[in-house]
Amino acid sequence: GLAQAQQQHLLDQLKVMVGYPPGGGTDTVARKVADGLRGSYAKTVVVENKPGARARLAVAELLRGPSDGSMLTVQPDSVMTVQPHTDPKHTPFKFEDLTPVSGVVVFPQAFTVGPAVPASVKTMQDFLAWAKTNPERANYGSPGNNTPQEMMIKAGGMHHGFT
Repeated sequence: GLAQAQQQHLLDQLKVMVGYPPGGGTDTVARKVADGLRGSYAKTVVVENKPGARARLAVAELLRGPSDGSMLTVQPDSVMTVQPHTDPKHTPFKFEDLTPVSGVVVFPQAFTVGPAVPASVKTMQDFLAWAKTNPERANYGSPGNNTPQEMMIKAGGMHHGFT
């Protein structure tokens, strides 16, 4: 019947490549995606973590694999959209080499301050005013070079007169 026909169209195995270590945000999302595809797209779904080189190792593995739908990758979109432009020398692929299938999650971003910032700083305007008078103490952290978060911080800094 219909159930048997659906089973025959399932892949035997799907490999989901993740460019980050197990237990992090991207890995957690990939495992949820894998759970949803197990039994509906493939009989077996394996999540394989290939951390390193800002997720480029996992994407390179995907591009070396078969083009039969038996491999996919779950990565932040910046791996495909930002890295080829900001670090082309070390990015062995272009956006056109990949086929985006679906967005799976949105990670909200938050702006937080540490103990070096006085408790009187309550708003972004307060922070900008404080940072202009205390540039030696106004530092930032980001997930990495050329990430969307770092670009946003740098663009905001340039817009507000910080270098």
